Amino acid sequence: MATNAYHATTKRIISASASGFMARISSYIGIALCAASTMWMGTAHATLVGDSVTVGHYAPDSTTALQSSSFTVEAGTTDIYTFYNSYPFGYQVNVEANSILVDFDYLHDATGTWEDSTSISTFTGVPPCGLYGCSSYTETITVIPYSFNGLGVSGLNDSSGNALQGVTVDTNMAGWDSSRLSFGSDYVQFDWKGLSFTSNIWTDWTQTTLATPATYFNATLDFGQAPITAVPEPETYAMLLAGLGLLGFMGQRRKNLAG
Repeated sequence: MATNAYHATTKRIISASASGFMARISSYIGIALCAASTMWMGTAHATLVGDSVTVGHYAPDSTTALQSSSFTVEAGTTDIYTFYNSYPFGYQVNVEANSILVDFDYLHDATGTWEDSTSISTFTGVPPCGLYGCSSYTETITVIPYSFNGLGVSGLNDSSGNALQGVTVDTNMAGWDSSRLSFGSDYVQFDWKGLSFTSNIWTDWTQTTLATPATYFNATLDFGQAPITAVPEPETYAMLLAGLGLLGFMGQRRKNLAG
């Protein structure tokens, strides 16, 4: 009887030890699984800082660049690009980590409407023509409408592999609506043709009081978060396999002890 009691006590002690050991192994496997999950499913922070982008003013269509430049995006204002040949007198573009900021108040105070067409005049003279031109002539004016007149920025799929998924525009430019916005996974275009433009108009020469607020145009870029494709270290696989093997071994041992 004493021998049987001793064996029963020993079994309980071994069983308790095995249970505690298995609990520890289970916790280790859980930690390993969490680590592996973090490696496989983690996300990268989207930013354009350090990436190369191209900005351009396009007219009379969205593929004809009147002026363009490529540069590396930097945080702050050191990478501001200036367009000189756009109506009315120029504007500045600052591409940030996830935004595009446009400053129309550059070079001169001005107000007007972005061109939506251009005209070409053809003169046909009627002889005789003397020193001061023909005695009479016919002028033919041909109006060519613009399909696009505005800003385009490309190269917007950032270095982390995040594609552009949405664009939100904040502006007081009269007439702007979402139909003038187009974008894809790595580009965005803003069509300003026919819209009202206002620069800083001062009440007097001291330029202390604004008669008309300047036009502002700011776009916020929404990037998708791409999964990190890091490959787990061999140690992670070894830990998982060892843990599963120990669980199986201890489970079988508990059955044998119970028998």
